[in-house]
Amino acid sequence: MLHDSFQSTQIRLVKLIFLALMGGVFAFAATAFVMRAVGGNAPAPAAQGFDVMVIAVLCLWGATTVSILLLPGAIENATRREWEGHAEDTAADAILLTRWRTLMILRGALLEGAALFGVVVYFLNGSPIALGVAGANLVLMAMGFPSQSGFESFLERVRRQR
Repeated sequence: MLHDSFQSTQIRLVKLIFLALMGGVFAFAATAFVMRAVGGNAPAPAAQGFDVMVIAVLCLWGATTVSILLLPGAIENATRREWEGHAEDTAADAILLTRWRTLMILRGALLEGAALFGVVVYFLNGSPIALGVAGANLVLMAMGFPSQSGFESFLERVRRQR
């Protein structure tokens, strides 16, 4: 197994990256909300029904959600294929840690992108649906927040299906 200190440091780093992604969405959403609330020239809320931007937000949100559901399996399969040739040693563990880190950062970035787009659409047309997409993505990010136990589950899934 990798040196516990190195592994802990890497997991902490991924947690900080996730917090930064979540914090950026939250800060931008709060700014957009305040600017719409107190801004004299804020665009009017969207008219009845869906406009094209709200549909685009929902489509991006759907694509992102599907991606974060399929991404772990794809990365785990690729990791398993790469890991099969290695004995259980430090090099194999480094590959597993790198892949888990990549998975976590990609998941966070996909969710952040769709959330930020939702906030932009909310700012432009006042759609609560677009703001709801941002909130839903923050919840999904919080639910998939990186942890030591999450890393250990990843290790178990990759090694078990070997």
